Amino acid sequence: MTHKLGTAGAALIKKWEGCEKKRADGRFDAYPDPGSKDGKPWTIGWGSTGPDVKPGTIWTQAQCDARFDVDIVKYVEDVAMFLGAAPTTQAQFDALVSFHYNTGAIASATLGQMHKAGRFDDAADQFARWIYNDGKPMNGLKSRRADEAALYESAVPSCVKQPLPIATADVRVVNAGSGLNVRIGPSTGAAKLGALKRGAAVTVLEDTGDWVRITYQGRAAWVNDQFLTAA
Repeated sequence: MTHKLGTAGAALIKKWEGCEKKRADGRFDAYPDPGSKDGKPWTIGWGSTGPDVKPGTIWTQAQCDARFDVDIVKYVEDVAMFLGAAPTTQAQFDALVSFHYNTGAIASATLGQMHKAGRFDDAADQFARWIYNDGKPMNGLKSRRADEAALYESAVPSCVKQPLPIATADVRVVNAGSGLNVRIGPSTGAAKLGALKRGAAVTVLEDTGDWVRITYQGRAAWVNDQFLTAA
């Protein structure tokens, strides 16, 4: 099945990316990521980033539109390749492309795995997990994820109505040489519960993008995902 981004998906992405920051002369300035500590990645137009986007970059509307048309091709191809032959409606595909355009996580997210397993209700619930930037919940991301989930749930493949297989466990391994701190919440400011040694395997129960929820000594806990590798 050949997937293409639909009009609803393109409109949703552009709604939330916006075409920022417009100057008095009608052109657009590059701007820092509002949720990151160092401002990276610098962004312009419809959420475009890259080595050519940096402080002082200025584009016309035509340049912003043309770059979006180029950039979106990769995200559409990524999602289509990941899904393979998994039953997927146009609405679901559009929502997943919007999610991937914003997070780049279609292949690693529990959301994607649940969709491929046909667990559409569970997959829809996963959108709300991805609301964090640099460990902090963002109101804009909450609203975007709600829109993506609504689009995703607007249609369900008719061929998937029977009991469905359960997705395989998301097991990851600690790759930090000095070990990995385990905390009570998804933030470096949250209290520390303990630490995991390099090579320790954990089962991910929730993935917010920067942090994942696990069970540690019988209680809910969080670790930073950048120090984990898929098992």
